[in-house]
Amino acid sequence: MNIDYNLYKIFLYLYEEKSISKTANKLYVSQPAISYSLKELESQLGYSLFHRNSKGIEPTEEAKELYRYISTAFHILRDAEDHMQNVNELKIGTIRIGIASVGKEYIIDKVQEFKNKYPGIHIEFLKESREECIKQLETKEIDFLMDSTSVKENQKYQKRKLKKCKLGLVYHKRNYKGKLKNISDLEKHPCIFPTKNTEVRTLLEEYFKKNHLEIQPIMESNDEELLLEFVRRGLGIGFLTKEMIQRQLDQDEFVFIEDDTFPKIEIGIIYMEEYLSKAAKKLVKLWEQKE
Repeated sequence: MNIDYNLYKIFLYLYEEKSISKTANKLYVSQPAISYSLKELESQLGYSLFHRNSKGIEPTEEAKELYRYISTAFHILRDAEDHMQNVNELKIGTIRIGIASVGKEYIIDKVQEFKNKYPGIHIEFLKESREECIKQLETKEIDFLMDSTSVKENQKYQKRKLKKCKLGLVYHKRNYKGKLKNISDLEKHPCIFPTKNTEVRTLLEEYFKKNHLEIQPIMESNDEELLLEFVRRGLGIGFLTKEMIQRQLDQDEFVFIEDDTFPKIEIGIIYMEEYLSKAAKKLVKLWEQKE
């Protein structure tokens, strides 16, 4: 049995209004059309649904049984319609953002701006390796990735560049003061670098090779906060962007050494346009505004 959805809808209104004329008015159709639809539904079901009386129509016992199921189904459909309308109006929804080795410093202000405008949208941040974030991007587990935009794995990614940042040497103010006159002095001191295969580490290795330096870090971490804590404790010298430690610099905790020859890293958003939800598109679009 494959009965037209609209016939059940007319039945629902007839049952609740107990009147053909009121049902016709509510559905904006003629009374004959309602009567014809009722007969068609009764014909397909094989039993009568209503008895006529002086007050209008009364449901049969079969109609009462049918209504229990039809009303439940329509309430679910109405809830689904209301839910999807709320999603479409950005009253509810979820955005999942992957944060790899760098980039989180460039998302906080825009997320705050977005949440002020769309408070009902739930936002999740997932801290993973770059490789894992790329996998989650392809499997739609995250909406977009915040990291270096030099993704070369696949041309199907879209990128929105946010800022080009220069890397620099970082040490705590109580350590190594006056001992670092140039980059070659790094060979004499313990270093703490990002783990291999991260964008920053790759840039560092290329830079060291170009400058004929052989530097083996004593520690590695793909978590910049952990790396910075080791630097704070005097375990070694780090290599980070100024934006990563700006707050600590403002508090005069660290020394940041820049050089025009140091490599630069382009921070931005990486995503796949066809996979973005409406809410995620709206958040990504915020970065189109002039920084």
